[in-house]
Amino acid sequence: MYGIRFIGRAAATIGACIAGIPVAIAQYTPITFPVSGFYQGDITWAEILSNIVGTMTGSVFYISAAAFLFGAMRYITGYINEEYKNSGKNIMIAALIGIVVALSALAILNTVLFYLYG
Repeated sequence: MYGIRFIGRAAATIGACIAGIPVAIAQYTPITFPVSGFYQGDITWAEILSNIVGTMTGSVFYISAAAFLFGAMRYITGYINEEYKNSGKNIMIAALIGIVVALSALAILNTVLFYLYG
C-alpha cells in the first residue's frame, strides 16, 4: 500500500525535524542581530524558528488540504473503477494525518517557546 509507506516516511522526516527543535532553541540567552528592511529591530532565534515553523506548517496544511480534495475527487469517481475509490480513501486519510501532524508541530513549538521565553 503506497499511502501507508508514504505516511511512514513523512512521519519519520517530521519527527526528525521536531527532534531538532529543542537543540535549536536550547540556548536560553537570546542572540539578536540587526535586520534592515521591512522589519525594524532585532530578531531573536525564537522569532526566526517560529517564522520557519509557521511557514512550513502553513505549507503542509495547504498541500494536505489540496491532497484531501484530490482524494475526495478520486473517491467520488470510484463508481467507474473500484481502485479509484480505494486510492481516494487512502489519499484522504494521509492528508488528514498530514494536517494533524502539521498542527501538532505548531502547537508543540508554541508551547516550548512559551515556556522558554515567556
